[in-house]
Amino acid sequence: MEPTPALRAFLLNLGYVALPLKKSPLNHFELRGTLNNQPVLLMLDTGASHTGLDEQSAERLHLLSEASDEKAGGLGNSEMTVSQCVIDTLTLGELRFESVPAFVADLSHVNAALAVANADSVDGILGADLLNHHGAIIDYGSSTLYLKP
Repeated sequence: MEPTPALRAFLLNLGYVALPLKKSPLNHFELRGTLNNQPVLLMLDTGASHTGLDEQSAERLHLLSEASDEKAGGLGNSEMTVSQCVIDTLTLGELRFESVPAFVADLSHVNAALAVANADSVDGILGADLLNHHGAIIDYGSSTLYLKP
């Protein structure tokens, strides 16, 4: 489905940037970007309070993380052990975010569910912290995420 023309024009006029979303076979929105100049696939998760990365992806991307006493819930798990890291640069379309705080956790259960549906594994999740800070608007009809720089 094409972006809603009037909505798209209105939001672009307000300075928003349009980012295409793809629906996974499990009906979750995903988007591609780069993290420290390396390609990543992120799941859009409006219910996640913070942006986060899978442990294996954080290792592949050579991110340094620090242990945390915090526990995270959600994503099908009630109490995940997490560590913290800072993403130097996260690029989504033409948007570039710097010094993005993120959690690092074992998201293998998420990727296992995606694998059963023959879907690509995700490197992490784009959470409400970044979405809220950049005034996110999701156009479900056209599978488009709008963010303000």
